[in-house]
Amino acid sequence: DPPPTTHHPPPTLRYKLGQGCDQSYELAFEWHTKAALQGYHHSQYCLAFLYKYGKGCDQSSEQAFEWCAKAALQGDPWSQYALAELYHAGDGCDQSHEKAFEWLSKAADQVTQLLNADLST
Repeated sequence: DPPPTTHHPPPTLRYKLGQGCDQSYELAFEWHTKAALQGYHHSQYCLAFLYKYGKGCDQSSEQAFEWCAKAALQGDPWSQYALAELYHAGDGCDQSHEKAFEWLSKAADQVTQLLNADLST
């Protein structure tokens, strides 16, 4: 096995950051789409970001909301927090402070569980 120092980030990250290649949000969008369609919550969250800001694709608040919701439903705390922000602002969805609070609470619970697990080891 190669030593850890030769680890390379996945293509999605390399294209977003331009590590070892030219930066290309378009290629990052392509790779994240492939992974997101297979259910990878991190790529679903990243697609939400790309759609929200129109990086590598046409800007779409509705698509950003849809992909963020898919990742949040899988229990990803960062996606849950982002979804709470989208509901709070009514960005890509109907504004709902109740749903914003619900998703913010889920995110906080997840992070609390992660922190407690780290502290207990």
